[in-house]
Amino acid sequence: MRRRSHQHRGPLRWLTALEAERLLRYERRICASVEGASVVSRVERDAIGATASVGVVPNGVDLGEFPFGREGRDPATVIFTGNMGYFPNVNAACWFAERVHPSSAGPCPRRGSS
Repeated sequence: MRRRSHQHRGPLRWLTALEAERLLRYERRICASVEGASVVSRVERDAIGATASVGVVPNGVDLGEFPFGREGRDPATVIFTGNMGYFPNVNAACWFAERVHPSSAGPCPRRGSS
């Protein structure tokens, strides 16, 4: 939510910054009240407060279960999956389209507009 607040202007920027602070206090309080909680990165754990009750369980793909393979793939196809109602996913897709693969980029929604 803090990152999202930097994408807005005017009252929405102020409102999302306020909500980011409220959310952080809430997350810290909840994590302190339970025996165990998990987050997906060390950055997230450190932001909440690196305590013994907060563990890191990274999300990713089990390569043993889903090994990479080239057969049956069109080398010119790129797929970006994710909930496009979630700001970080929109931000990541726009970044990829604008910076990594700009020749294929159509209009990208304004960051933070989702």
